[in-house]
Amino acid sequence: RAQSHLDPAVLHTDEYHSDSSSSTDLTDNSSASFAADMLQDELSDTNMCGRSMRAQKFWRTKQNMCCLSCCSLSLVLITLLVLLFGPREPEWHVRKLTISPAALDRCVQAITQPNSEVVTVGIDVLVDFNNPNYIGAEAGVGHFAVTWNSHRLSNVTTKSGWAPARKQSQVIAHAITTL
Repeated sequence: RAQSHLDPAVLHTDEYHSDSSSSTDLTDNSSASFAADMLQDELSDTNMCGRSMRAQKFWRTKQNMCCLSCCSLSLVLITLLVLLFGPREPEWHVRKLTISPAALDRCVQAITQPNSEVVTVGIDVLVDFNNPNYIGAEAGVGHFAVTWNSHRLSNVTTKSGWAPARKQSQVIAHAITTL
């Protein structure tokens, strides 16, 4: 009954040999049984090895998919963060120019009478500053020059200020113009 686990083709071959003499039958049956057991052991080892290989391949595939998913998710998140929180250009508009009447008279006189002396005029400028970024910024005192056709028209100093995130603020600039 040890042959019950054998293939039907092997059993059929054993039945064919059983028609011969009884002494040959014992030898043939024992050798067929031995060969069948060896074949079954080899098949079971291959199946176990095949199963473990499949399990290892599945595990590697599962690890690769997990790693690929994590990398893809990270890339998508970084892209979204850059698009959402990336730097944007601030905008500014001059809201008000303030000049004293005496300084305006001196400025008109310097333009209409070119032989007159050099005139220095102070102008205050109120600027609306819009910061569209998600991060606020603090600006220190600023110094810059206003030029036209490589001629310096004015030296400007801005006060320090705070530009809150995604809001509008006002900055005051003092310009000193020499005519």
